[in-house]
Amino acid sequence: MATMTVTFAGDTAKYKAELWNYALDTKLADIPLDEPYVATGGANFGSNYILFTPVAEGIEFDSYTDDVSLSMPWKAGPIIATINAIGDPFPNGVRGMYLSDERISNVTNSPTFNLFYIGEVVTVTPFNRLHSMDDAALEDFSEVRLIETDVDGNEVFNYSVYIVNLLNIGFELPSAAIAGNSNIILGSLDTGINTPLFNTDSVTVDLGDIEVPASTSSLDYLSNTFELFLPFVESPIDIDPTLCIGKTIHIEYVIDLYTGDMTINLYNGEEKPFSSTKTTIGRNIPTKLVGETNYSITGTNGVINNVLTAYIRHTKPELVEGQFYNLVSKNGSIGLYKGYLEVDNIELQGKALADEKQQIISLLRNGVIIK
Repeated sequence: MATMTVTFAGDTAKYKAELWNYALDTKLADIPLDEPYVATGGANFGSNYILFTPVAEGIEFDSYTDDVSLSMPWKAGPIIATINAIGDPFPNGVRGMYLSDERISNVTNSPTFNLFYIGEVVTVTPFNRLHSMDDAALEDFSEVRLIETDVDGNEVFNYSVYIVNLLNIGFELPSAAIAGNSNIILGSLDTGINTPLFNTDSVTVDLGDIEVPASTSSLDYLSNTFELFLPFVESPIDIDPTLCIGKTIHIEYVIDLYTGDMTINLYNGEEKPFSSTKTTIGRNIPTKLVGETNYSITGTNGVINNVLTAYIRHTKPELVEGQFYNLVSKNGSIGLYKGYLEVDNIELQGKALADEKQQIISLLRNGVIIK
């Protein structure tokens, strides 16, 4: 039987290697990673397998590289099968190497196989992958030939059909949303452009907490307004005083990376949000193809308002001087206020007679101007 000394490396924290029998019903041994291992071949029909399995749910195989040298390049050497189908012959999520004498004996060196995995990847649409692209990646992507033609120049296939959308968010998304790096692949076309890959298609952005001081008077709940201003959001969100006074308001954006649809969730210490508002953010980037433009050019959703930090504006009503309108009810000494006021009830102290006090109260009820 032929043997081959081989090292399995790459993202070794994300996968395990095991030796299984030819029927794939019995594990024979665990295989060490990042160190030489002597693999033994067998008959061309009925050889054992080395299986590579992700070690956590959501981690997915991306690619592998090797430095195999073959004595007979026209014949096949050992490969890691990338077919992800049950009974082909590997279970879902598992890749494998077939240890036949014919393939192993063709190797003239001690090769290293580097396996790369992506994780954790949990998306609503498992058929697609979302990449984060900077200016350099976009520039490289613009040079990719997306139209495949025959020798006569006739279009055979247009790989742009695999582009779901290009969306410019306008700000950096949290690094926790990145699973790792992977090449952008459109169908069978590997562009060779390696970019960060999102681990989900719905990203949560934490905007932090805002502490609202406790109330010093019940007047803080009367005709007071609390408005929350947010980055890239056109209109402020009104918050009921009873939901924010003396509480810490936590704010988060939940962004759909395919469409730019965004939900703004507000919390005040409870597990569930007390307010959820839907809006849209970002801008669709048109991709220029031969003779056509994918996606119509649209304006920016949301606003560029130069608001970089969320804040709450507390507005209190004020008595307008001199025009007898915009009246509000307040308690206190008359001497504390200036301008026009009408007295509903008063505790009048002094040595005046009862009818004189009644005349003063009547005058105050009809309205007076305090200068």
